[in-house]
Amino acid sequence: MNPKINTYRSLLHLVRLDETDHIFKDIAQLFLSALTDWPTDDHHDIVKCIQGFKDYFGDPFTFVDGRIINIASAPDWTWRGEAGAALTKMIELSIEHLDTADFDVIVDRVLSYYEQKFLMTSKQRPISSTGYARFDLCSSTLTEVDFVDWLGLEPDEFGGTDNNEIDGTKTTIWKIRTPMTPNTVSAKLIQKIVNRLMPIKDRLIALKQAHPDLSCELNVVFWSDPLDLYIILDNETLLFLGEIGAQFHTEMFPI
Repeated sequence: MNPKINTYRSLLHLVRLDETDHIFKDIAQLFLSALTDWPTDDHHDIVKCIQGFKDYFGDPFTFVDGRIINIASAPDWTWRGEAGAALTKMIELSIEHLDTADFDVIVDRVLSYYEQKFLMTSKQRPISSTGYARFDLCSSTLTEVDFVDWLGLEPDEFGGTDNNEIDGTKTTIWKIRTPMTPNTVSAKLIQKIVNRLMPIKDRLIALKQAHPDLSCELNVVFWSDPLDLYIILDNETLLFLGEIGAQFHTEMFPI
């Protein structure tokens, strides 16, 4: 395999962008779970982690009754066992829907699906760049209604996490984002977000002043060839982000 998606974070972002339900997404989510549970830093690099799976579980993987990875007898069960359980379900789904138990073939088909869906042109050639930008407001005290009342603007979507097992709180996330955009530059994606936020600038500042613990973050996720390691922002954009108290975060991946 020579995947263009070669890191856990890169695949995770693309799977999160996929709003449809299908077998490749189900298998990809199980694969991501196995990568997450693998108890070494290798999970950041897909190729290295696959080799780690093979070194531990065997190459090819050992099966019981022709279906299930024999993880029960493996030593050092804890996180490796959790990863193995996810790999087991992944292979079982592939046998049922894709008619193959070959792990390399399964991973290659899943990565190829997401490469072609998001990172390739219709002629199956890599595009020069692609990416999206997202702006999040996160609060453990504000509700969805509070956000709309304060900002006067519905988000593209609300998100949230329950932290009841930790501290009994719930985080609400107000989100706007650009679509996945091919043949663009990161600065243009940022400008599209800023243009949508400019009309509510005073409301954003007032909300931040009233709720100092409010988290504001502008994220850019970008794939390019060659890898674009520079983001140039004009002074007006920098000033705007500073005034609303937004943190800036970017992740970039090579195509």
